[in-house]
Amino acid sequence: MKVTAADVTDRDAAREMLPELRKNNPELTLMWADIAYTGLTGWARNELDLTFKVVKKPPNQVGFKVCPAGGSSNDPCPG
Repeated sequence: MKVTAADVTDRDAAREMLPELRKNNPELTLMWADIAYTGLTGWARNELDLTFKVVKKPPNQVGFKVCPAGGSSNDPCPG
């Protein structure tokens, strides 16, 4: 487990933590993330050989939605 300071953005923390996560888990090839991680897809692909997909919520969704297990690489949160 790693903890970052409250003033560190999710995106900045990911740049710090993902290289070690990828190194220790080479089977990890695909990650889904929320919109806070926008801008990391190219970096993750080029630096970590990791497919990083930002999942956007539907335009009519209000608030947070828990996605059921069983999503796919095309639709991580069916609904």
